[in-house]
Amino acid sequence: MRNLLLILIPFLMNAQGFQLKNTEDFTLSTILDPGASIKEGGLFIGAEIEYSGTVYTRVGVANFQVLKDGYTEAIGGIGLNFTSGYFENIRYYTGIRLGVIKRKAANATAGLEAGIDFKIGEKPL
Repeated sequence: MRNLLLILIPFLMNAQGFQLKNTEDFTLSTILDPGASIKEGGLFIGAEIEYSGTVYTRVGVANFQVLKDGYTEAIGGIGLNFTSGYFENIRYYTGIRLGVIKRKAANATAGLEAGIDFKIGEKPL
C-alpha cells in the first residue's frame, strides 16, 4: 500500500496543478506561544513579515523575558514556494532558516523549514 501511494503522489500532484507559485503577496504575522506563556507565567510574543512569490523571504523577532537571562530571537528564512489546487489555494514551501538567539550570550541558529498553507478566502482581513 505504501509503495502504491509513493507511485501515485506525482500523478495526484500533477492532476491538481502542482507548480511554482507565480503570484505575489505580503503577510504580517503575530507569534504567540500559549503553552510556554502559561507554563512560565509570562508572555511569549513575536512578529514576522513575509514576502511570498516564487521565492519567499521572511524575517521575524520574538521575545520571552520571564526566562532566566531572557530570550530574544531574530530569525529569517528564504526558500521556494509551490502551489496546487484548482484556484492555487494550497501553498507548499521549503527553505532554510537562519538567525540569532540571545539568552545570556548571542548564539547562531540554522535549520531547514517546510510547510503547507491553505488559503481560506480571497479577501484580506
